[in-house]
Amino acid sequence: MLASFLQAMAKCTLARNGHTKIIAITGNVGKTTTKEAIAALLRSTNIEFCKSPKTYNSETGVPMSVLGLKSPGRNPFAWIYVLVASVFKAYFRKLPKFCVLEVGTDRPGDISAIAEWLKPDIAVLTALPKYLVHAQNFSSEDELIAEKLSLFKNLKDSGFSIVNGDDGRVVNLFRERAGILYFGYGENADFKIKNSFITYYPDNFPKGVEFEVCTKDECKTFSLDGTLAQTSAYAFACAWAVVSALGIDFAEDKVDEFFEKQPGRMRILKGKNSTTIIDDSYNSSPKAAIAALDALGSLNVNGEKIAVLGEMKELGDSSLKAHAEVGAYATGQADRVVLVGDSENISFMADSAKKTSSAFVHHFKNKQEAQEYIWKNLSPGNVLLFKASRSERFETLLKPFVLESEHFKLIKD
Repeated sequence: MLASFLQAMAKCTLARNGHTKIIAITGNVGKTTTKEAIAALLRSTNIEFCKSPKTYNSETGVPMSVLGLKSPGRNPFAWIYVLVASVFKAYFRKLPKFCVLEVGTDRPGDISAIAEWLKPDIAVLTALPKYLVHAQNFSSEDELIAEKLSLFKNLKDSGFSIVNGDDGRVVNLFRERAGILYFGYGENADFKIKNSFITYYPDNFPKGVEFEVCTKDECKTFSLDGTLAQTSAYAFACAWAVVSALGIDFAEDKVDEFFEKQPGRMRILKGKNSTTIIDDSYNSSPKAAIAALDALGSLNVNGEKIAVLGEMKELGDSSLKAHAEVGAYATGQADRVVLVGDSENISFMADSAKKTSSAFVHHFKNKQEAQEYIWKNLSPGNVLLFKASRSERFETLLKPFVLESEHFKLIKD
């Protein structure tokens, strides 16, 4: 009832603001980074736009993003204010030229209900990896994928579909469609990523990432400090495709200045005792965990690489297998693997990791035990990666090891 009312008010707002072009982003990973990359390119050209705050991508979050309202959490009286304010916004809110929105799903019907009134001008599909998050609420992966694709079925006739050209499942789904731009590393990408690598400070402390994106006509170099997210390359290749479809040009040398790097997403932090902390604690999935482990493994540092991993939620029937695969993969990218949690998933991850490699693998049932072990191995030059699903609250695990508190924002939903 609440969601339906907010969506009706958002629909009214869009009807009054027919000039506003909607850029809607869906997929199973990378939505927020892609949203922030698109925002950075728009911001660098001084174009006015709105975007989803935080991860407002739900049946209530999307309309609240359009209405310019914030969630009051669990305060029932504050929700009364939101409902009253939404009526005012529906009739008086003036939207900018562009609006960049995340669109997610927890259950069947979420995206289709949103897409029917949102009707995007540009729809983005980031990726559909092997193991899909939120799958436990759907009868099959095909049903979840169909829900994601409902966003594209409601695309305006003049709109563009912008999709990951490296994801075979995505390419097959869009093979016969018109108005498509592909991004990725592959040969079929219209916006092709090249020469992606990690940058370092003179003292060998990791600085960030740099990569090149090329079209058939030109190449642009992106240099991002403070993050090790290789997914940023995908995000900015996608973002360039989006603004290109909108007829907007930008200067890549301004991008890092305007890119709002999100806390808990592959952030590089200085750790105590001359260590490096990679804070990827905001959320996790098999694809995202493997990408983070790849970044850890590729670092050229003198100390040990330590992967601190927790449970990956909402994977449905694939959960145990996915955890086992990530556990085995971690031993090839880290010198030490620290697993935290007392669930069956973590036990499977630990058993798989111990069978795969002679690397040091340690399983702790709670954060306190894990912290005590990490303190003992906090040697100069070591790099520690922290990765788990949001509900595991891994930011509380890593915060004591960060050197300067202002470099770390405690994530709040």
